[in-house]
Amino acid sequence: MKSFAIGIDLGGTQIKAGLVERDNGLIATETIDTEAAGGPKGVLDRIATVAKKLGGDIDNLAGIGIGSPGSINWNRTHVSYPPNLP
Repeated sequence: MKSFAIGIDLGGTQIKAGLVERDNGLIATETIDTEAAGGPKGVLDRIATVAKKLGGDIDNLAGIGIGSPGSINWNRTHVSYPPNLP
């Protein structure tokens, strides 16, 4: 059975994402505008949109990793003071 994961790069102007397959590496990419002016909920909605676009049809998605600017708190519940997001 193939194993897939999604990697997401959260940037101030764009969200870039890639779908990877364990044996074949990167197999698809998507880029959308971050639309940071929409606030945290808006940005989360944009992240969900790109993740669904890449992995919506995959039943065996192993996980999603997100690279984000700023510091992640110890409980891993939020990003503090990202330098390129309002």
